[in-house]
Formats: sequence, C-alpha cells, structure tokens
Amino acid sequence: MALWLVNDWYAVVKRGPEQRRLELSRPFALIGRHESCDVTINDRHSAAVAYIAVAYDRYIEVWPTCPLAFSMWGRIKRPETELLIGKSRVSLGWSGPPGSPEQRDWKPNADLLIDWGRGERRRQITRPVSILGEDHPSVIRLHGTDLDRCDQAVICFGETIWMIDLCASRWGKDGPVCREMAATDTSVYLSGLHLWCATKSDSETKRIKSTSATSPRLDVVMENTDPEVDEITTRWTDSLLETTARRGERAKQFRRIGYVCILAIALVLVAIIIIQGFAPILRSIYGE
Repeated sequence: MALWLVNDWYAVVKRGPEQRRLELSRPFALIGRHESCDVTINDRHSAAVAYIAVAYDRYIEVWPTCPLAFSMWGRIKRPETELLIGKSRVSLGWSGPPGSPEQRDWKPNADLLIDWGRGERRRQITRPVSILGEDHPSVIRLHGTDLDRCDQAVICFGETIWMIDLCASRWGKDGPVCREMAATDTSVYLSGLHLWCATKSDSETKRIKSTSATSPRLDVVMENTDPEVDEITTRWTDSLLETTARRGERAKQFRRIGYVCILAIALVLVAIIIIQGFAPILRSIYGE
C-alpha cells in the first residue's frame, strides 16, 4: 500500500509517573486499547480505537473515533497539547522540522460517491481528514446502515482517497485495512454500500461496482454538510483547540506561581521558627 510521505514524528504517552515515547512509522496513527493500534493505551476502560492522528505537510490532525469526554479534533497547534484518554495523556509532535519530503497537492480534490441500491449520492470532501460512520462523532454520517458509529477514516489529498478501517472487530492479524481509492477504481463494498472516489469535475463516468457482493436496498439518511459550513466548522474547531491550549498554558503558569508562593511562605515560616528557637539561647549568652 502506497501511503503519503511525511517526516519523522512521535507520540508520548503519560500515565501517572510513567512516560514512554513511540516513534511512528506510518503517516497515520491509531490510538487506543487494541494491541494493533500504533499507540496502545494500557487502560481496560479505554475504547479499542479512541483517536486517529494523521500527519501531513506541516500539520498533525487528530479526530476522536468514539464518544469521549473533553475530546479534541482538528489540527494540533502545539506539541505539548495532550489528548486525555482514560487515565492516560497522549501528545504528538515532529521528531525534526515539520514538513514533507515529497511535493503533493495536500488539498482535497476528490469526492466520495455512495450507492446503497437507490442511485449514487455525492458527498463532497472539503477537508483532508474526515470520519465516516453511522452516528456522532462521525463527520460523514449515514444513518440506517450497518456501519459502526465511526467506521472509516477518509483521508483525501489531491485526487486520491485512503479509507482506514476503524472497526477493531474486523481487523485481522495484520491490523486495520487501509484502502487506496482513485477515480479509475471499481467500488469498495462496505456494509451494504458501494463507495467510489471521483474527481471534483467528474460527473459522467460510468461506475463499475465491485463484484464481491451485491448491494441491498437500504433506508439511508445521509447528512451532507455544506462546504461553507465545513469551512466554518474547521475554523471554529481550530480556534477552539488553540484556545484550549492557551488556557492550559495559563493554568500551568498559575500552578508554577502557586508552587513558588507556597515554597516562599514555607521558607519564611522555617526561618521564623529557627530564629525564635535560637533567640532565648542568644539572649542568655549575650544578654548578661
């Protein structure tokens, strides 16, 4: 499978006093409890897959793949930004200068075509990373299907789409399946749905369905977000992540100031106790 190229990046997992650093070998990383995840979380209450992180160009994006308290999504602004997963904290960053060793069009220039037996529907892709599934927190939601809540990560650069399986119950010994899709490919068959990759300008090409299965007729309700709404959502989520990072930094500064004040008060109290203890001795010696 040919994936996009990025410079070296890493993940740091903290749990109490323990800390471990993992060098990531692929341009995407699944984070969760499952042993096939790129970043494993040693917490039996954690989801099998809690986040997907995607590195490209100068950016790292994170998206939750299950309902999480205090979840984050979108581009990470600072390497010290931490993802809270159970009792663990995960941070991501570049091992060297961020960037890509290849020249690529990092803007999505393809759409996802979906057919569930009642004709094709086009889902516009307006951002590099999206989540396809049946319910929240998926971005591309197809209600009334056999998809998981967050079933596939849809990653689009230029006219190529990669689909990464997020359902750990379907994984084999090699881990999650990653499919590369182009406009000339036959469909990918998934839970009763046929999916194709199509360029933005492609509207007349005859589609070839996969022969692996026949699509049943499903009552599917597709939530299709307007591109302008997607753009507003992108700006809002990035702004929210940046605001959260600023608040975290201010909280760290307040804690540092509090520690310094407590230490100063403790030193003053110790000095007073020492002086009061030695004062009678000094008076008895030098007071005569």
